[in-house]
Amino acid sequence: METKTVPKFKLEGSVFDMKTYQGRYQHFMDFIHPKYLLCSSQELQHARNLIRAYKRNPASVNATDKELWDAQSKSQASFAADGTLIPVPFRMYGFIPFNVIVVAGMCNPQLSLPTVVFWHWFNQTHNAAINYYNRPSVKPAPLIEILKPYSLAVTGAMGVVLGAPKLIPKISKSPSVQSVLRGIVPFTAVAFANVLNVGFMRSDELFNGIPVTTAEGEVVGTSVEAAKKALAETAISRVTLSAPLLIIPSFLLPIVQRTSLMKRYPRLDLPFQMVLATSIFYTALPNMLAFYPQINEISKDDLEEEFSNRTEKLF
Repeated sequence: METKTVPKFKLEGSVFDMKTYQGRYQHFMDFIHPKYLLCSSQELQHARNLIRAYKRNPASVNATDKELWDAQSKSQASFAADGTLIPVPFRMYGFIPFNVIVVAGMCNPQLSLPTVVFWHWFNQTHNAAINYYNRPSVKPAPLIEILKPYSLAVTGAMGVVLGAPKLIPKISKSPSVQSVLRGIVPFTAVAFANVLNVGFMRSDELFNGIPVTTAEGEVVGTSVEAAKKALAETAISRVTLSAPLLIIPSFLLPIVQRTSLMKRYPRLDLPFQMVLATSIFYTALPNMLAFYPQINEISKDDLEEEFSNRTEKLF
């Protein structure tokens, strides 16, 4: 983190103000910063050991607040909940560098349909691995619970990608309209798969509800209505994130590829795609993650009747 003055260190907290959009943006920008890619395994393990020592006995740790914040950021972004060091491509700060080529593959109009299908499969596989390694639970989920949403997401994405070429000519005969529709196919496929993934992975919450707490963190009950709101916000954020990542390249790449510069220097095509995807990723991802607070206040009017008599704020 780049701040010169930092607040008092707090376990599981953030050096930034998570109550504000700007604070959440800075927090997530730090979380996905590629600087962590330069950290060795030994350096990351040292950071984790420092935080573990602080948890056992804060007084025994000889470190500044800044050093503790840095160590916690490295540890949270690099280790799974069970203490496993996450492989680099599946760490949150490795997501963008390893995913830009995937976006380019899904959006490049010059690639064949089988190649585009491969990149959509690869994208869903990469997302599934990220979800697995960055899960909040210490215990790994049963294999069937991982394979079901993964298969559903892959099937949904493949259905859109394979069905679009047959459906688009039936929707419109206009070449310009067909071009626009082809441009939004990658976004539609990924957005549809993301919604299916979220809905299936967290379907139990729709039946059993999620905890509702006070501002002090006291659990006062579980609510299906709160779960519906949380899942809707998650689905919207994932769809919104996919929009700039997949729609902008899908429309911009064909225009750029027809320019005299690209025709004269075709080797510039791939570097341009990488730069474009990276720029959009680093602009869109922290903004979308920061859009919703990590813990949302919810009105008692939006909850079940059992919460109607509560006088404190609920989250």
